[in-house]
Amino acid sequence: MIKVYTIEEIKRFNGKDGQAAYIVANGYVYNVSNVPEWKDGTYRGYSAGQDVSALEKASPFLKNYNRIGKIIKPSAN
Repeated sequence: MIKVYTIEEIKRFNGKDGQAAYIVANGYVYNVSNVPEWKDGTYRGYSAGQDVSALEKASPFLKNYNRIGKIIKPSAN
């Protein structure tokens, strides 16, 4: 079963200070902690812990990464 995250939860996984590095693209969450290009939580001006869908459109790299979940939008109250 795939885990569900909010974008607020993903922000904690920025690859800094020993944190795991997660990115979001097209509504899915990927763990890039062990990907050399994402060392220190950054890659081509993008930071882990956020939506990098624009980067994915330019470079379809995600097929090589570990998809660990999906994003849900917070409900409007």
